[in-house]
Amino acid sequence: MKLHIRLFMIAASMLCAINVSAQIKRLPVFHAILFADTNDANIGKTTELDLNRISSMLVETQSSLQEEMEFKYYIYPGKYCSPRNLHQVLNGININPQDVVFFYYSGHGTRSMNDKSDYPQMCLGLSTSRQSEMVSVEGFDMEIAKKKPRLRFTISDCCNSVGEDISPKLEISKGASVVSSQTKANYKKLFLEKSGSVIMTSSRKGETSSCNSRLGGFFTFCLMYVMEQAVKQNVTDWDIIMKSTYNSTVNVSSGNMHPVYNVRISNNSVVVPTPATTQTDDSHIVTAEDNLLPALRQLIDITKTPKSRLAMTNDVLRNYFANEDAIVESLGRDSRTVVKTETSRDFVERLATEFLLLNFNIIKVSRNASGKVTHLRVHEIYKEN
Repeated sequence: MKLHIRLFMIAASMLCAINVSAQIKRLPVFHAILFADTNDANIGKTTELDLNRISSMLVETQSSLQEEMEFKYYIYPGKYCSPRNLHQVLNGININPQDVVFFYYSGHGTRSMNDKSDYPQMCLGLSTSRQSEMVSVEGFDMEIAKKKPRLRFTISDCCNSVGEDISPKLEISKGASVVSSQTKANYKKLFLEKSGSVIMTSSRKGETSSCNSRLGGFFTFCLMYVMEQAVKQNVTDWDIIMKSTYNSTVNVSSGNMHPVYNVRISNNSVVVPTPATTQTDDSHIVTAEDNLLPALRQLIDITKTPKSRLAMTNDVLRNYFANEDAIVESLGRDSRTVVKTETSRDFVERLATEFLLLNFNIIKVSRNASGKVTHLRVHEIYKEN
């Protein structure tokens, strides 16, 4: 059985072929730029977990804002995580004044003795001997600022060490994500009714950033925990969210990590044009090499009748799965806990008859020598019943 670790990211880059409109006025765009060194021999597994969790959070955000914003994903894991690709994204991205840019990096970081910035340099898959090619977190943020988006986030979890002996003190929800009307309202306040910038990195000068196989990067784990609790508890102040992330990271790392951050946010509502019609837009997909996710998403399209959706299941099984008994596991929001296990036949038939499932993220795919799926792991986003 051939395992393609990077496919979960390729799927993530496709995870939301989103509803956009044939419209006179353009919807604001949420640009999600995600880089992770998932091929690193020491921290690759933990950065993979980080990226899964960030992707799941963004899918939930999108599910809450899909009528108000278009989402575009630029996802570069493994061998695609490189300074060259980051510069290509930076030079090629088209940002308008009402857009949001969310940048996230998980991997190794370093700094020179003469660095004056409080923020590190991102290795982006390079060894420290090639420091001249690395990209400064603050420098990247400044380049994005020149493009003048309404709201921008520059977040880095730069891990240089592994601390397997540090026990967790917080827990991310282990169940499937559920989007309620209150969840939607809070995401709207966080991303549509704010302007400005947030920059944050996992450790201050001279510190390493810890990770382990259970939590992933301690900083990313804490950020995801705080975001989950903030949306549940109606906290929509980014100063409070970043301060809570700081405190949680210090706590989980037993005082060995002290994140650095700067929040410059003001309230600024966006007037969103009303869509006339909806259609699927895949034009933003950057690393897509597989049609599995679009095929599965057709099965949850509630604009189609259950009969027509069920009629597509045999083709999906035949074209993408090794057989009807391939294993499909649904994971909780922590991207680790198995919530449900079923056969591929049961999975596609459930999708075809589902009316509460808003979206899902493919976490990992295992394939046989013929390229057919033998094992699939997903995270599902539901609307409140």
